[in-house]
Amino acid sequence: MTDCPVTLLQNEIEIDKLISDFYIPLNPRMVLEIGSLYGGTLWKWIQSSERGTTIVSLDKIPDNHLHKLEDVMSARNLWATWADRAGVRLVKMTGNSNDYEVRSWVKTSAPFDFIFVDGGHDMQTVTNDWNLYYPMLREGGVIAFHDINVPDKNEHHIDVGHWWRECKKIGMFGDDVTEIIEKPNQNGIGVIRKGKIS
Repeated sequence: MTDCPVTLLQNEIEIDKLISDFYIPLNPRMVLEIGSLYGGTLWKWIQSSERGTTIVSLDKIPDNHLHKLEDVMSARNLWATWADRAGVRLVKMTGNSNDYEVRSWVKTSAPFDFIFVDGGHDMQTVTNDWNLYYPMLREGGVIAFHDINVPDKNEHHIDVGHWWRECKKIGMFGDDVTEIIEKPNQNGIGVIRKGKIS
């Protein structure tokens, strides 16, 4: 584990396992993160990437009481420095991942080797994120979703867990699926590899 300079909203043990077991072995050169907020996981990708890697961060401006805008923007002001120090090319896009214009803009950077999805948590948004961005993942690439272990009924109205379980039930992800869950009550990360590495 490392000392993240901004708020990290994910379980660090789960994120670090995702990095050690999937991200580093994959050695991605094109990375997409949907939902960066303060940039905790973004910082992790930057620190774990080779020089010359391109990382695209896509997120909305926060519009709820859980995250103060000034705190989020203050954290985001650090991102360029992190990228410069690591020799990583950082591309920031502000907008809704489900918007056609945003999807079209992101597609200009595809195909991606690695995609991390932690954006909108309602059923429609997570379904759309899968339908819109999975096709932008190269064969052998990895896509990961946060919150796959959240119960169907929860106080925060997070639908990702329900979506994940329903998709697994019908075999939509194929056979190469891994769940990273530190403890039963943790939110968890679901990992899908697209096809086989050639």
